[in-house]
Amino acid sequence: EGDFVRTAGVFRGKLGKKVAASNVSLVDDGSIQEIDGHNFFGFLPYDDEGVKTRRIDIIDDGVLKLYMNDRSTAHYWDAEPTGNARAMFFSNQPIVRMRNTWLEATNDSMSQEELIEAIGNGLLLKKSKGGQVDPIRGTFNFGTGEIWLIENGEVTDRKRPTTAAGNTIQTLKSIIGINDKFDNVTHSTGFCVIGMQAVPTSIGGGWMAVKNITIG
Repeated sequence: EGDFVRTAGVFRGKLGKKVAASNVSLVDDGSIQEIDGHNFFGFLPYDDEGVKTRRIDIIDDGVLKLYMNDRSTAHYWDAEPTGNARAMFFSNQPIVRMRNTWLEATNDSMSQEELIEAIGNGLLLKKSKGGQVDPIRGTFNFGTGEIWLIENGEVTDRKRPTTAAGNTIQTLKSIIGINDKFDNVTHSTGFCVIGMQAVPTSIGGGWMAVKNITIG
């Protein structure tokens, strides 16, 4: 968020720099209402400062292109407002936050089968169940609804749901492939909570393969 990185955070000072693998784009879009027949929870035609929402590519080709901005932070970063000013109620001060957010392949989208083969031996995580991020240290953790064992490029046994954790930039740089076909976004809808304000959001996208991530 543009207001946060004015003073702190691992993404401060990284505009125009490589922060992810070259095949990775990070998208935030409040204007999209549904995709592949699934409704997005973070749809809003205008943000709470009256800015028309649109798609923004936060990361493109692995390079950090812009921050999510309201009118104030857009002026600070010499950028255009992105439609990310959001308030829980009319009486609340709008805060910069996400809408519908996902990762997609900049090029060479891989099928789910190709991603499983690329992993070889590892784990398949499905259905995120909320999480937290420390933007100062750049760490994150989130719950998973399903975990399956991958052995020799095949999905085998189901394991007990647990958590996944890692470093944001290290994880973005360790992505080896992404599938652009959206999984069911209703599995990953929820609320972004900052300053006691909760606003509806969706996260999602296709499957992706990551070299290293901490499980449990």
